[in-house]
Formats: sequence, C-alpha cells, structure tokens
Amino acid sequence: MKSARLRDGQTVISLLCCGALFFATVCKILALPYVDFIAIWSAGRLLLGHLNPYSPDAILAIERAQGWLLPIGQPMHYPPWSLYIPALIALLPFRAAQVMWMTLSLALSCFSAVGLWHFFGGGSGRSGSPPWCF
Repeated sequence: MKSARLRDGQTVISLLCCGALFFATVCKILALPYVDFIAIWSAGRLLLGHLNPYSPDAILAIERAQGWLLPIGQPMHYPPWSLYIPALIALLPFRAAQVMWMTLSLALSCFSAVGLWHFFGGGSGRSGSPPWCF
C-alpha cells in the first residue's frame, strides 16, 4: 500500500515537473501578455532601488521601459507587508521573472487540484489519481 502511494506521489510530481517545463518552454517561445505581473515586478524593482513601490509615476516609467503601452501604469494593489515577494521576483530580468511566475503558478494550481481531489475522496480508479484533462 505504501509503495503504491509513493508511486502515485512520484507520478504526480513527474507530471507537474513536465507540465511546468513544457509551460516554461511555451512561454519562452510566445510573447506573454503583461497583465498584472508587470505591476508586481515593477513594485519590486522600485523597492530594490529604495524608491516608493506605490508611486504611479515611478511605476509608469519602469513599465514603459518594459514595453507597456497604456497611458497609465498598472499599480500594485497589495499591502506593504507582502513586498518581499515582489522584491525577490524583481531580482530577475522581466521576461525570466514572468516565465518563472507563470510556471510556479501553474505548478501550484496543479498541486492544489490534486490535493483537493484526494481530500474530497476522488479517485475510484486503479491509482486514485485525478483524471488529467489537459
């Protein structure tokens, strides 16, 4: 029983890693939209430079340098105690940080889905793993 559970865990981890690598490769090839990640990265860059991460003018200047085309910047709407995460992300160049962020988000979403599947008693199949629809 324990070896089957270990094998299931290894399968899930392998699938997550393969999915994350595939997603990172696709993100590297395709141009990702800026969406809200640019706000997080810009705030981190400002914080690393000892500037105000909530300053609209400073945010717009950094976002424009990354190719932001809208007339106003995308500000970060997170509380000050969460600024250590954008600061860590902003240590990387923008595209590398964006790919890492998207890949990590996908991996954590898959991990959560598997955890919820098992928590709510899913899996009447042979291994008890969730059906992989994607």
